[in-house]
Amino acid sequence: MGDILWHKMRQPAGGGRPGAAGRPRKGEMDERKIHLIRVAEALFLERGYQRVSLAAIAGEARVAVRTIYLGFGGKAGLFRAVISEVGRRFIDDQHALDPDHATPCVISWR
Repeated sequence: MGDILWHKMRQPAGGGRPGAAGRPRKGEMDERKIHLIRVAEALFLERGYQRVSLAAIAGEARVAVRTIYLGFGGKAGLFRAVISEVGRRFIDDQHALDPDHATPCVISWR
């Protein structure tokens, strides 16, 4: 019986559907990246940059730390992505409030 339970636990994510396990598809990667940025934003706001580890972000977002390194280059890159996203939302909100007087803005990192 132990073998049966072990085999069930080793079943691929998604109940064995084709394409369910392994690397996410392009659309899923974008969704995962957005989710990761939002999780990081919440943790940075709650605890501050210095008190948030990549392991904490990865755990909360349910991704591997390696995923953060591959997608953002590390904690600083993820933080830049968070700031860019917050800035983009701010600009969008300003434009929605007063489209005739909204000033376009580009955030660039050196």
